[in-house]
Amino acid sequence: MKPQELHRLLAEKGIRIFKIWIHNPLNSMGTCIEEYFWIHPDKTTAQWREDLTACLGEKKTDGYYCATDTIFNDVFNKFHSLGYIELNDVVSDIFEGKVKGDKEVAQIAPDPQHEEDTTGFGHYGWESK
Repeated sequence: MKPQELHRLLAEKGIRIFKIWIHNPLNSMGTCIEEYFWIHPDKTTAQWREDLTACLGEKKTDGYYCATDTIFNDVFNKFHSLGYIELNDVVSDIFEGKVKGDKEVAQIAPDPQHEEDTTGFGHYGWESK
């Protein structure tokens, strides 16, 4: 199945996935742009754009919105109240280790963030246990 076909399949059921880039100068990771994916069971693209525009303040000249912690939390709370779900919250399973390799072979190198799971799989996710 191709990406457009999967999109069409979800859209036929009213489900759409949306993405937002948030410029966050307070990011402790040192990067300025963070991306988030949201899923909604029955919002159209036009409705998403209206909801997003209503959540955000003044648009910055570089095309990104600048988010302090307060604004960031306000946006997330508003989206949750409108029925949007962060895509990360609906994953089946995660791998929190590393994929490493050279030009010929990629390998899984378990390096979990949580010591109780030495495989690097399944710290969270609906099918992870």
